[in-house]
Amino acid sequence: MLSGGMQSNARRNITVAVTARSAAGDARVKAYEMTTQNPSPGCDAHPSLATHAAMAAELEIELKAELGW
Repeated sequence: MLSGGMQSNARRNITVAVTARSAAGDARVKAYEMTTQNPSPGCDAHPSLATHAAMAAELEIELKAELGW
């Protein structure tokens, strides 16, 4: 839900963190960028309940695939 410089900074920092953990031997750390955006913002541009549900459903699919559930 970030954009512009904030999104670029977040992506860069997450990549640095995942790379550092991987270099330290932690093969279970990965980055995942949500595709679900904030189509129906809640209070103060935070996700609404509907957006949270959509994000959870998306993440559930990714986790099941990644973890073999």
